[in-house]
Amino acid sequence: MRLFVYGTLCDAEVRGLVMGGQSGGALPATLRGYVAVRIIGAKYPALRRQPAGSVDGFILSRFDFATLTRISYYESNEYRVVHRQPVVFGHGPIDALLFFARHNVSLSQRLWTLKEWQYRHKRRELPRIESWMARWRPDNPIDAQGLRFACRKIE
Repeated sequence: MRLFVYGTLCDAEVRGLVMGGQSGGALPATLRGYVAVRIIGAKYPALRRQPAGSVDGFILSRFDFATLTRISYYESNEYRVVHRQPVVFGHGPIDALLFFARHNVSLSQRLWTLKEWQYRHKRRELPRIESWMARWRPDNPIDAQGLRFACRKIE
């Protein structure tokens, strides 16, 4: 199973909280044809189609389905899982899942960067993320069927 992350999950501390202490074996990767922009009213990003754009992130591959459900809980119902082909440095394009904003999520024109988020918001957001993930339970309502279907596309 492979997942491309491009937002707050690029931060190792956040990734550890969300993935229950796992790192996911993060490999640097780039998704072409998109840019990361802020969601209106939020401090985290979503992808906006832009043919000349690119988004740097990581491919996570060392995790199980239960961890994917934790990540899905963190991403919330603002996102859906889609299949794309990011480019892993030194390996070329590979099949991966990623969380893509749902159509009803309002995107700004303002670009989002991890560096800015880490500087301006990380210290305040880490306790909130920790609290949010402490409420995660394996039986939380998520679209497990949709996640399993998406996973089959890249196996």
